[in-house]
Amino acid sequence: MEENNWTNENFRQTNQKYLDEFVEWMKEQGLSEKTIHRHLSNTRFYINEYLGNRNQVSMEFGTNYISEYFSYFFIDKCMWSTPNSLKENVASLKKFYRCMTENGHIDEEDYEYMLYTIKMEKEEWIDRCGRYNDADYEWSGNDWFI
Repeated sequence: MEENNWTNENFRQTNQKYLDEFVEWMKEQGLSEKTIHRHLSNTRFYINEYLGNRNQVSMEFGTNYISEYFSYFFIDKCMWSTPNSLKENVASLKKFYRCMTENGHIDEEDYEYMLYTIKMEKEEWIDRCGRYNDADYEWSGNDWFI
């Protein structure tokens, strides 16, 4: 029986190649080691855990999952989610997918659509994250819908 492609080492090795490219790209951009580490950690979680383990899709399709990730999963499932950590993660994924676009792994059109999604929805994600972390806010099921 063939091993599930989304849980085997080949999937993570492929992603590691993209992450290695990302690190080199960030070094060329002159980012500090601390900043590189933060962007790398945020991106690794997104492409390995959220895209791969949860959705079984490859990095190349990750631009299509940004809205679902930040509007629900990140806020509800990531215990470290705060409005500031959400902003940092958005910045990390924008950088990562810019690098992937420049290196020919992602179409420019997909990257631009992701940027448009972020522009249109980011403030709502931040507000929702703030409400979710506010112990005095009475959360309802309708709060998940934009």
